[in-house]
Amino acid sequence: MLDSPLVIDLHPSRFLAWTVVGMGCATLILILVLPLLIWIQLPLFILVFLCFFQVYQRDVAVASPFRVTQVIWEDKNQWRLVTQSGQEIKASLERDSVLWAKLLVLSFRPYENTRKRSLVIFSDSANCEPLRRLRVHLKTQLTQIFEVEVLHEKSKVRLIK
Repeated sequence: MLDSPLVIDLHPSRFLAWTVVGMGCATLILILVLPLLIWIQLPLFILVFLCFFQVYQRDVAVASPFRVTQVIWEDKNQWRLVTQSGQEIKASLERDSVLWAKLLVLSFRPYENTRKRSLVIFSDSANCEPLRRLRVHLKTQLTQIFEVEVLHEKSKVRLIK
């Protein structure tokens, strides 16, 4: 259990910007180089460009109102994501989140809708101390939370049968 909410203030990450732009450009160049018919190549190029633009706008662009600027872990599996426009999104963390030393990929399921929201946090996205505390809390407490959820789901299945 957290004594007080764990607040992580996020700022734009150069690693994330370079990764998104590099992968987007490489994919677009690859589409142009591939020996595809023009009526396949052009829609594919447009589709990939629009997807790249959406990811850039949502996660990388400094002026984007949709970019998450603060992550607040309140209790157990209750999270709040605060966007640059001030919108608060209450969510729960999904099991498919990834924890590495220099990279966190947190997958959230908002309570309001069913569409997942992934948040990529590189080591330069926030101050070192809050990120370290987040990693420690995630490693120690989330295993227990997900074990309880699995047991709860198994008991539901037994009751249904």
